[in-house]
Amino acid sequence: MEKIKYYIWLLLVFGAGSAEINTMLGRFSDAEGVYNAFRGNIAAAGARLTEKAESVSLEEAEKTARRITESGTVILTINDRRYPEELKKIPDPPCVLFAQGNIGLLKRRIVGVTGSRAMTSRIQRTIEKTLRGFVGRYTAAGSLTPGCDQMCFLTAVKLGVPFIETAPCGLDYCYPKNGRTLRSFLLRNGGLVLTEFLPWEKPSNPGFIKRARIAAGLSPATIVFQAGINSNSLVTAEKARCPLIVPPADMFRDEYAGNVAAIRNGAPMFFGAEDIERAFSGEAVSRHRTLRKKEPLPEKAPEEEKVTEPKKTLSESDFSSEKHYRIYSIVSESSGAVSDEYIMERTGIDRDSFEEIILDLEISGLISCEPGNRYMRCPG
Repeated sequence: MEKIKYYIWLLLVFGAGSAEINTMLGRFSDAEGVYNAFRGNIAAAGARLTEKAESVSLEEAEKTARRITESGTVILTINDRRYPEELKKIPDPPCVLFAQGNIGLLKRRIVGVTGSRAMTSRIQRTIEKTLRGFVGRYTAAGSLTPGCDQMCFLTAVKLGVPFIETAPCGLDYCYPKNGRTLRSFLLRNGGLVLTEFLPWEKPSNPGFIKRARIAAGLSPATIVFQAGINSNSLVTAEKARCPLIVPPADMFRDEYAGNVAAIRNGAPMFFGAEDIERAFSGEAVSRHRTLRKKEPLPEKAPEEEKVTEPKKTLSESDFSSEKHYRIYSIVSESSGAVSDEYIMERTGIDRDSFEEIILDLEISGLISCEPGNRYMRCPG
């Protein structure tokens, strides 16, 4: 705690992810050196920061650090031996990380995973196939954001792949708002939640940009499953040392425009585990850092005539268990989204069993989770 209080003082003065923090640490060696420089009037940081530094006491920082650790959160300073080595290699590593869960995952071989919210069925299948190759080899790092990111998390937990959530806010908050259940499930299954933000800091637009560099910085390799031309997943890709882009199934579709632009601008394509290994060895690198360059899509090819097949009516034999079928039936018979409490009351299934089964149905693409732990049948 003696050294930690100086780093908490830095965050209280400068704010998480502030460029001034690393500048000051470079000048004065460590957080204690920065604190002493301000107290000795040799920091030369300007009137605004000097005034701010004088308004935050070391006692306040120490009390804050104590409250955080007493809540069960682990504080990792950049000099802590448990701090991830890969993250130190980025231009602006966070001076402090707040963690809940399995800290040991930070010493594993980590691969970043990300993608857009508008997930296609082809990419959903690609995510499951890819993460099956992670079993026993890699830990996945991403977020709980709906779409590709959330599907990566759900699939990882289902397959037994360790998962690290990188949060865009303090640990008192969760993004998305309905992610509390997901985070709880993550921690119960040996996962880890990681952030640089003090506990009371809410999600914000700058927070997502700062979070992206951590998600990318934890690993030499980051897989981008799907991205539109303005997808936020490309923010993570641009901060990655080696963004591995999943080749688009149809280069004319807007949902893959970001993938196409990234590949055109030099990002290596992802085909399998060998590409991850090349990134870890340093063989695979991007030739260009701007992956979102907006280039016109090729002229669309003539669409083939499509044959519409009748929708299949699912029966109990299509499900893993009778309970799976009962839950799916209750949701599919409803005209809108229904709550978890309603489903459990109608089916008589206990909470623990419900959470496991509903994850199965989400991963299978049969049911989607709406805000407020409400569920509805996926179209199709």
